[in-house]
Amino acid sequence: MSLTNISCFPLYDDIIKNLDSFNSRLNKKNLAKSLNTIDETHRDHVYLLIKIFSLKNEKVPNLFEVPYKGISVSHDNDVCDLTFDLANMPPKLVKILQYFCESYAKVK
Repeated sequence: MSLTNISCFPLYDDIIKNLDSFNSRLNKKNLAKSLNTIDETHRDHVYLLIKIFSLKNEKVPNLFEVPYKGISVSHDNDVCDLTFDLANMPPKLVKILQYFCESYAKVK
């Protein structure tokens, strides 16, 4: 059971609305570099985009698990870093992240 009717934040809705008209060519190396260099606020948005996509599209979403084989590393100061491999994500999610990086995110 997917959670297709869950309430989202406007950023996700805006990206989905405009995704069909987004025709930028995918370069996973450049996308990974962009994702690694965005500021902290936008990094949080990336995780929200990944999590909401997972909740809306997975047959059995798990609210407590890091989606798409992401890895969570906790630090002593209660900070948690998340690492993802684009190869483990559905193509539509990768396109969403590319759209976000090219349209919204500010690179450091």
